[in-house]
Amino acid sequence: MPQAHVWTGRALQPEALAVLEGLATVSVSSVGERNNWYAEASTADAIIVGGETFVTGEVMDRIGPRLRIIARTGIGVDRIDLDAATHRGLWS
Repeated sequence: MPQAHVWTGRALQPEALAVLEGLATVSVSSVGERNNWYAEASTADAIIVGGETFVTGEVMDRIGPRLRIIARTGIGVDRIDLDAATHRGLWS
C-alpha cells in the first residue's frame, strides 16, 4: 500500500515528524502570502495548517479531491469550515 502524503504550511517539531515517520511522506512549505500553496497541497492526502490559516470550502475545492484529512496545530478547529469539510466527506 502506498504511503500517505501529508502537506504542512509550517515547520513541525521533530517529535511530531517522528509520529508521522513510516506512516506518510511529509512536505513542508510556507503558506505566507502566496496563493500557490493550494497547488502544493493538492498532492496531499492530509494537510496540517497553523492557526493563521483559514480552510474554507473554497480552499478545500482548490486543493482538490485527493484531500481526506484537515488538521490544525494548536487548539481548536475554529479556522476550518467544519460544515464544508463534512459536506465533502473530510475528517477535521
